[in-house]
Amino acid sequence: MIRVLMVEDDPVIRDTTRYFLQSQQNFEVVCAETGGDALSHAREKFDVILMDILLPDTNGVDLCQRLRSWHHCPIILLPGRYRHGGAGAGDGR
Repeated sequence: MIRVLMVEDDPVIRDTTRYFLQSQQNFEVVCAETGGDALSHAREKFDVILMDILLPDTNGVDLCQRLRSWHHCPIILLPGRYRHGGAGAGDGR
């Protein structure tokens, strides 16, 4: 079983990604909406962490550094500014 910690505050992205991963065999997804929620799962074992870089309570880069003290698995940062209509949204930059 591949355990995924998904840290994402946008419910549409979070639920869609969780649904997709769980529809595949061998994925278990634990979701956190904030950095604080993610830290509450920090001592659990995960195979990969998917994390929004723009969270309501912390910077994703700072959270990544804190999670690194517990986890040596891959941490994939999702570029929130593109998904939320910031600079370069939809134009491939």
